[in-house]
Amino acid sequence: MQNIVIKNKEEKESANPFITQEQSIWKSVIEKLTDPAAGMSDEKIKEYEAKIMSKLKSGKKLTEKEMEFLRRYSPNLYRSALRVKHSKEQLEQQLKSCHSKEEVARLPIMNVSSKDPDREYILAGLNETMKQFKKSSAYARLPQKKESEQKKGKKTSAANFEEKAEEEEESDFVIRPIQEVLDELPTFDVVQ
Repeated sequence: MQNIVIKNKEEKESANPFITQEQSIWKSVIEKLTDPAAGMSDEKIKEYEAKIMSKLKSGKKLTEKEMEFLRRYSPNLYRSALRVKHSKEQLEQQLKSCHSKEEVARLPIMNVSSKDPDREYILAGLNETMKQFKKSSAYARLPQKKESEQKKGKKTSAANFEEKAEEEEESDFVIRPIQEVLDELPTFDVVQ
C-alpha cells in the first residue's frame, strides 16, 4: 500500500513540476523573511555584530531579531547572550521577592569567576538590571527597612482593632440573640 502512495506522489510530482518549484520559491522567501541579515553585505553583518556586542557589554536587553542573528551567525556570542539573559532573569526574580530597599542593597549579585569568558557581559547585564529596578515604581514603593515596616504594621493593626472596638461600643446598633429577633416578628393567623 505504501508503494502505491509513493507511486501516486511521484506521479503527481511528475505531472506537475511547478509544485516543487513553487515549494522552493516559498522556502527561499520564508528564509529571507526570517533571516535577520537578509540583504546585508559582509561588512554590514560585521557592523551589526559589533553593535550587538557593544549592547551586550553595556548590559542592555537584546531584541529577538538580535538574538536570532547571533544564533545564526555567531553561536559563541549567542551562548554568552543566553547566559546573560538567564542571569538577569534570576536577579529579577530575587528583586521581586525583596520586601525593603535594605534587602535590595544587601542582595548578593552573582559571583562570577574572574576566569569566566562571559564575566564582562554578565556583570554588565546584572548592573543594568539593578539600575533599572531602582528606577522603577516597585522599588520606590518599598520601605527603607523591613523591621520598621513590621513594627509599624503591628501597631497599625492593634490600633485599628482598638478603634473598631470603640466604634462598636459607641454605635446605637445592638446585636441581640436570634430568639429575641424571632419573638419580635409579627405572627399571622391562618384562615381556612
